[in-house]
Amino acid sequence: MSEQGIRNDPPFSWTAQKLQAAQLIAEGELTFDQIAKEVGFAAVTIKKRWNKHPEFRAKVAEIIADLAAKIHDYGLARKDRRVKAMDDRWKLLKQVIAERAATAEPDVPGDKTGLLVTEQKSIGGGEDAEKVKEYRVDAALLRELRELEKQASQEMGQWTEKQEHSGPGGKPVPVTIIEVIRPAQAALPPPAPETKG
Repeated sequence: MSEQGIRNDPPFSWTAQKLQAAQLIAEGELTFDQIAKEVGFAAVTIKKRWNKHPEFRAKVAEIIADLAAKIHDYGLARKDRRVKAMDDRWKLLKQVIAERAATAEPDVPGDKTGLLVTEQKSIGGGEDAEKVKEYRVDAALLRELRELEKQASQEMGQWTEKQEHSGPGGKPVPVTIIEVIRPAQAALPPPAPETKG
Protein backbone atom coordinates (compact mmCIF):
# COMPACT_ATOMS: atom_id res chain seq x y z
CA MET A 1 0.00 0.00 0.00
CA SER A 2 1.25 3.51 -0.79
CA GLU A 3 1.51 6.37 1.68
CA GLN A 4 -1.99 7.64 0.83
CA GLY A 5 -3.52 4.23 1.64
CA ILE A 6 -4.15 3.29 -2.02
CA ARG A 7 -3.58 -0.36 -2.78
CA ASN A 8 -1.23 -1.11 -5.68
CA ASP A 9 -2.14 -4.70 -6.58
CA PRO A 10 -0.32 -6.38 -9.44
CA PRO A 11 -2.48 -7.14 -12.49
CA PHE A 12 -4.62 -10.23 -12.04
CA SER A 13 -3.55 -13.17 -14.18
CA TRP A 14 -6.73 -14.74 -15.59
CA THR A 15 -7.10 -18.47 -16.27
CA ALA A 16 -10.09 -20.63 -17.16
CA GLN A 17 -10.30 -21.79 -13.51
CA LYS A 18 -10.30 -18.20 -12.20
CA LEU A 19 -13.05 -17.20 -14.65
CA GLN A 20 -15.07 -20.26 -13.62
CA ALA A 21 -14.58 -19.39 -9.94
CA ALA A 22 -15.73 -15.81 -10.59
CA GLN A 23 -18.83 -17.15 -12.39
CA LEU A 24 -19.67 -19.56 -9.56
CA ILE A 25 -19.20 -16.88 -6.89
CA ALA A 26 -21.47 -14.53 -8.86
CA GLU A 27 -24.16 -17.21 -9.18
CA GLY A 28 -24.10 -17.54 -5.38
CA GLU A 29 -25.23 -21.16 -5.19
CA LEU A 30 -22.01 -22.86 -3.98
CA THR A 31 -19.78 -22.41 -0.95
CA PHE A 32 -16.07 -21.62 -1.35
CA ASP A 33 -15.29 -25.28 -0.57
CA GLN A 34 -17.65 -26.46 -3.33
CA ILE A 35 -16.23 -23.92 -5.78
CA ALA A 36 -12.71 -25.12 -4.90
CA LYS A 37 -13.67 -28.68 -5.86
CA GLU A 38 -15.17 -27.45 -9.14
CA VAL A 39 -12.13 -25.44 -10.23
CA GLY A 40 -9.38 -27.59 -8.68
CA PHE A 41 -7.87 -25.01 -6.33
CA ALA A 42 -7.83 -24.69 -2.55
CA ALA A 43 -10.75 -22.82 -1.02
CA VAL A 44 -8.35 -20.58 0.90
CA THR A 45 -6.70 -19.52 -2.39
CA ILE A 46 -10.04 -18.59 -3.89
CA LYS A 47 -11.41 -16.90 -0.77
CA LYS A 48 -8.32 -15.11 0.57
CA ARG A 49 -6.32 -14.41 -2.58
CA TRP A 50 -8.48 -14.29 -5.67
CA ASN A 51 -11.61 -12.91 -4.04
CA LYS A 52 -9.61 -10.14 -2.35
CA HIS A 53 -8.11 -8.88 -5.61
CA PRO A 54 -9.92 -5.80 -7.04
CA GLU A 55 -9.89 -7.15 -10.63
CA PHE A 56 -11.40 -10.45 -9.52
CA ARG A 57 -14.07 -8.67 -7.44
CA ALA A 58 -14.82 -6.37 -10.40
CA LYS A 59 -15.29 -9.42 -12.64
CA VAL A 60 -17.67 -11.01 -10.11
CA ALA A 61 -19.65 -7.74 -9.98
CA GLU A 62 -19.75 -7.63 -13.80
CA ILE A 63 -21.06 -11.20 -13.98
CA ILE A 64 -23.71 -10.43 -11.32
CA ALA A 65 -24.86 -7.39 -13.35
CA ASP A 66 -24.96 -9.51 -16.51
CA LEU A 67 -27.02 -12.21 -14.76
CA ALA A 68 -29.44 -9.56 -13.47
CA ALA A 69 -29.83 -8.16 -16.99
CA LYS A 70 -30.51 -11.63 -18.39
CA ILE A 71 -33.12 -12.28 -15.71
CA HIS A 72 -34.73 -8.98 -16.61
CA ASP A 73 -34.61 -9.72 -20.34
CA TYR A 74 -35.55 -13.38 -20.27
CA GLY A 75 -37.14 -14.22 -16.94
CA LEU A 76 -40.39 -13.39 -15.25
CA ALA A 77 -39.37 -9.75 -15.10
CA ARG A 78 -40.70 -9.43 -18.65
CA LYS A 79 -44.42 -8.80 -18.83
CA ASP A 80 -44.93 -11.03 -21.87
CA ARG A 81 -43.32 -13.99 -20.08
CA ARG A 82 -45.38 -13.43 -16.92
CA VAL A 83 -48.59 -13.26 -18.93
CA LYS A 84 -47.63 -16.38 -20.90
CA ALA A 85 -46.89 -18.25 -17.64
CA MET A 86 -50.29 -17.19 -16.28
CA ASP A 87 -51.96 -18.26 -19.51
CA ASP A 88 -50.23 -21.66 -19.33
CA ARG A 89 -51.45 -22.19 -15.74
CA TRP A 90 -54.96 -21.03 -16.71
CA LYS A 91 -55.05 -23.57 -19.57
CA LEU A 92 -53.89 -26.36 -17.24
CA LEU A 93 -56.66 -25.53 -14.77
CA LYS A 94 -59.19 -25.53 -17.61
CA GLN A 95 -57.81 -28.94 -18.63
CA VAL A 96 -58.47 -30.26 -15.11
CA ILE A 97 -62.08 -29.10 -15.43
CA ALA A 98 -62.43 -30.73 -18.88
CA GLU A 99 -60.94 -34.04 -17.69
CA ARG A 100 -63.21 -34.11 -14.64
CA ALA A 101 -66.21 -33.47 -16.88
CA ALA A 102 -65.16 -36.33 -19.17
CA THR A 103 -65.18 -38.80 -16.25
CA ALA A 104 -68.33 -37.42 -14.63
CA GLU A 105 -70.78 -39.70 -12.88
CA PRO A 106 -74.08 -39.57 -14.80
CA ASP A 107 -76.44 -39.30 -11.82
CA VAL A 108 -74.62 -36.52 -9.96
CA PRO A 109 -76.08 -33.07 -10.68
CA GLY A 110 -73.38 -30.66 -11.87
CA ASP A 111 -70.66 -33.31 -12.20
CA LYS A 112 -70.56 -32.84 -15.98
CA THR A 113 -69.33 -29.27 -15.42
CA GLY A 114 -66.02 -30.57 -14.11
CA LEU A 115 -66.28 -28.13 -11.22
CA LEU A 116 -67.11 -30.69 -8.52
CA VAL A 117 -64.69 -32.45 -6.22
CA THR A 118 -65.47 -35.70 -4.45
CA GLU A 119 -64.71 -36.63 -0.87
CA GLN A 120 -65.29 -40.08 0.62
CA LYS A 121 -67.03 -39.95 4.00
CA SER A 122 -67.97 -42.63 6.46
CA ILE A 123 -71.36 -42.45 8.15
CA GLY A 124 -72.02 -44.50 11.24
CA GLY A 125 -69.63 -46.87 12.95
CA GLY A 126 -68.69 -50.51 13.18
CA GLU A 127 -70.50 -52.98 10.93
CA ASP A 128 -73.20 -50.42 10.19
CA ALA A 129 -70.69 -47.90 8.80
CA GLU A 130 -71.53 -46.79 5.32
CA LYS A 131 -69.20 -45.01 2.89
CA VAL A 132 -70.75 -42.22 0.90
CA LYS A 133 -69.39 -39.74 -1.61
CA GLU A 134 -69.84 -36.08 -0.89
CA TYR A 135 -69.69 -33.62 -3.79
CA ARG A 136 -68.91 -29.94 -3.57
CA VAL A 137 -67.95 -27.15 -5.93
CA ASP A 138 -64.17 -26.74 -6.18
CA ALA A 139 -64.09 -23.16 -4.89
CA ALA A 140 -60.27 -23.15 -4.65
CA LEU A 141 -59.91 -23.94 -8.36
CA LEU A 142 -62.45 -21.30 -9.31
CA ARG A 143 -60.72 -18.76 -7.07
CA GLU A 144 -57.35 -19.51 -8.70
CA LEU A 145 -58.84 -19.14 -12.19
CA ARG A 146 -60.37 -15.80 -11.18
CA GLU A 147 -57.06 -14.59 -9.68
CA LEU A 148 -55.12 -15.57 -12.82
CA GLU A 149 -57.65 -13.75 -14.99
CA LYS A 150 -57.48 -10.66 -12.77
CA GLN A 151 -53.68 -10.66 -12.66
CA ALA A 152 -53.39 -11.10 -16.43
CA SER A 153 -55.80 -8.23 -17.08
CA GLN A 154 -53.85 -6.05 -14.61
CA GLU A 155 -50.58 -6.89 -16.39
CA MET A 156 -52.14 -5.92 -19.72
CA GLY A 157 -53.55 -2.66 -18.33
CA GLN A 158 -57.15 -3.78 -18.82
CA TRP A 159 -58.16 -3.84 -15.14
CA THR A 160 -59.79 -0.93 -13.39
CA GLU A 161 -61.15 -0.81 -9.89
CA LYS A 162 -64.73 0.37 -9.67
CA GLN A 163 -65.07 3.51 -7.60
CA GLU A 164 -68.24 4.94 -6.20
CA HIS A 165 -68.49 8.69 -6.22
CA SER A 166 -70.45 10.63 -3.65
CA GLY A 167 -71.16 14.22 -2.88
CA PRO A 168 -70.56 16.18 0.32
CA GLY A 169 -71.25 14.19 3.48
CA GLY A 170 -71.55 10.94 1.53
CA LYS A 171 -74.79 12.08 -0.09
CA PRO A 172 -75.52 11.63 -3.81
CA VAL A 173 -73.58 13.87 -6.16
CA PRO A 174 -75.66 16.99 -6.83
CA VAL A 175 -76.47 17.50 -10.50
CA THR A 176 -77.36 20.91 -11.89
CA ILE A 177 -79.10 21.09 -15.24
CA ILE A 178 -78.48 24.23 -17.20
CA GLU A 179 -80.66 25.06 -20.18
CA VAL A 180 -79.06 27.27 -22.75
CA ILE A 181 -81.51 29.58 -24.53
CA ARG A 182 -80.29 31.11 -27.73
CA PRO A 183 -81.52 34.62 -28.61
CA ALA A 184 -83.60 33.33 -31.55
CA GLN A 185 -85.40 30.88 -29.23
CA ALA A 186 -86.11 33.53 -26.60
CA ALA A 187 -88.23 35.57 -29.04
CA LEU A 188 -90.49 32.63 -29.96
CA PRO A 189 -93.67 32.01 -28.01
CA PRO A 190 -93.73 28.74 -26.03
CA PRO A 191 -95.21 25.74 -27.88
CA ALA A 192 -98.95 25.12 -27.48
CA PRO A 193 -99.87 22.22 -25.21
CA GLU A 194 -100.91 19.03 -26.94
CA THR A 195 -104.60 18.23 -26.91
CA LYS A 196 -106.09 14.79 -26.98
CA GLY A 197 -108.59 14.49 -29.59
